[in-house]
Amino acid sequence: MKLRLAFSVVCAVGALARAADVDRLEALSAAAEDGVFVGAATAMEKIRPRDGALPKPAKEIRVRLARGEREAVQIFVAPVRSPLAGASVAATELVRPSKGLARLVPRKKFPASRVKTSVLGYVETVHEPPYEVSRQIRKPDGVGFRRIGEKPRLGWWPDPILGHLASVDVAVGDVQGFWIEFHAPYDQAAGVYNGELVVSADGREIRRLPLEVRVNDFAVPKRTPIPTALSFAPSPNWHAASPEEIERNNRLLADPEAPVNKWKLHEAEWIDFLADRFVTFDNLYQNSLANDSRKLNAMSRFARDGRLVGFNLGHWDFPKRMDETGKSMWRVSTVARLLKSYQTAKSVGLERYVFIYGCEDVDEKHFENVRWAVNELKRVMPNVPILTTTYDGKFGVGTKLDVMDRFTPLTEKFDPGRAEKARKEGRQIWWHIRNDPDGKQANMYIESPAIEGRLLMGAMTAKYRPDGFLYQETTIWNSKRPISGPSAFTDWTAQSWTSSNGGYSWLCAGPDGVPCTTIRFENFRDGLEDLAYAQLLEEKIKRHPKAAWADAARELVAVPKTVLSGLAEYTNNPDDVLAWRDAMADAIEKANAEQQR
Repeated sequence: MKLRLAFSVVCAVGALARAADVDRLEALSAAAEDGVFVGAATAMEKIRPRDGALPKPAKEIRVRLARGEREAVQIFVAPVRSPLAGASVAATELVRPSKGLARLVPRKKFPASRVKTSVLGYVETVHEPPYEVSRQIRKPDGVGFRRIGEKPRLGWWPDPILGHLASVDVAVGDVQGFWIEFHAPYDQAAGVYNGELVVSADGREIRRLPLEVRVNDFAVPKRTPIPTALSFAPSPNWHAASPEEIERNNRLLADPEAPVNKWKLHEAEWIDFLADRFVTFDNLYQNSLANDSRKLNAMSRFARDGRLVGFNLGHWDFPKRMDETGKSMWRVSTVARLLKSYQTAKSVGLERYVFIYGCEDVDEKHFENVRWAVNELKRVMPNVPILTTTYDGKFGVGTKLDVMDRFTPLTEKFDPGRAEKARKEGRQIWWHIRNDPDGKQANMYIESPAIEGRLLMGAMTAKYRPDGFLYQETTIWNSKRPISGPSAFTDWTAQSWTSSNGGYSWLCAGPDGVPCTTIRFENFRDGLEDLAYAQLLEEKIKRHPKAAWADAARELVAVPKTVLSGLAEYTNNPDDVLAWRDAMADAIEKANAEQQR
């Protein structure tokens, strides 16, 4: 009987899936022109290629960005009659319209080289993760949100952005995405530029979409608007538990063609790739950087360019034995090692950029040991900030850890009131996100809504004002080979840390190990650019607190409730984020215009 019931359930699920496939194809067919559906979405959406919600039919495409900023849209192509060969999307020349006598002079252009089209890649999730992902429902009064947790569906998910592919074959019924990135030069003239996006396949044009790019009359900074500490240290899942996982890790670490090794051929490219996204090439768990000349040279270059915020000297932990022998051994293994790193950084003039990270997720029962260790480190390196994720809900105020410089609670443990008290005592309070099944705040799993990464680094950071963001790892790679080949459906391993998909793994390795970004990482960067808007506007308010536009600008800096009403209550609608961002841009431009009068 149990077997018959289980078989019936499987058949029912299969029938529902087939029905959903038929409904989806019918919806595509209804919206298709000449047998091809063309859709569009913002960069904050994840459109699954073979199930789930469809993108809206593409009409006109509008993009707005500041000088120096990157902003993207997605275009989707889905054949409903016969497959497409070599589908692609390309932008025509973008020019500023002109009137009257202005027609007699060459028109301003937005460089075609600053519009990059890449095929959107997909990874398959095959293991059910332990966490839920969120869906936010706006409350009936229109203000605030209610979170609904859902188990993520298995199957193909959009994630890697395949910079090595500009075109791809598309099967009937597949909804294939293209990532269109616009990057405005710092010397780009402000204004509106017009052109078209041309969708092609089978050697012919399929659709021409009107394209408008508006460049704001201000620039985002080259330096991150908030300090970040993220690890880039490609490796297999170091939390391997089973003999099979350990054997897999050993094979990958010994294989020169595996991504965990192949990326090293392109280290210089990775360093600049990360820096362009406000991330320092760093490792929170490294023992020492004393002999890492390439990293130090890169840090020196970024310091000269004004782009460097900080980097880690090495990892530390408290001594497990607190007798004299244990303390002596710890001084040799930890203090001497970190001091050597510090002296190396100081020798090249980088001492003011360094910090030390350690004592990860330590419980209160060890606070006395941690305090002793911090004091020992400060005794030999008194000016080096010490950063930790040790659990101290009071952030050192009236606790044994009042010697700590920087605390990094989880977003759900971040208390603005307590953080302000700690800051008055000279500490910084950062935050980080968890990678376990209990988190209900915004996260960045492969199955998480793409908008969450942007909100986390943008609107949430603008509203709650942590002093920095930390994430323990971005490159846990269990894949056998880098992503390559002509298919958008990759063999990249989605499962990363333990049983999560994309946890501690925000990046991929492309052909030969070159950098391969993801929808998640681009939204991380976009959020930091939103934060830069908020900071630029706040600076305008400080300079002109009584200006006519200042009160409305203060509401924008405080973040409207249409965008978020709490760390676990936020919009899933990209239009809300873009409206907030555009309103800030309007206010910045208005302030600039008044200053020039």
